[in-house]
Amino acid sequence: RAVDEEPPQEVLKSHTSMAEWKLEVERVMPLLRVHIRSEDKDWRNHFEQMQGHQTEIQGALADTKVHLDKLHKEVSRTLEKIGSREKYINGQLESLIQEYRLKQDKLAGVTEKYKQASV
Repeated sequence: RAVDEEPPQEVLKSHTSMAEWKLEVERVMPLLRVHIRSEDKDWRNHFEQMQGHQTEIQGALADTKVHLDKLHKEVSRTLEKIGSREKYINGQLESLIQEYRLKQDKLAGVTEKYKQASV
């Protein structure tokens, strides 16, 4: 160790008498104690906070509900439009679908005759 790192001997020796030391300890002892106060209002504070949160949630719910109702109406209208367009298209294509099915049946018959003739 270097000489500078050694603690000075004066600091390690006390020049305070035992009586003075005891008086000082008695003087600062109340400041060193931890005081835990139980607050009787603690549950009331929590209750008030809960009521405040409930009020905020109810306010947000009202605004959100209005927006959701508008969105619901818009989605419902769009679905109705899609349904009516689907019915219209199906009605327009019904004759073509029937014609396609007839030609498919005819093709299946011709294919079957071809297979029988090939064997």
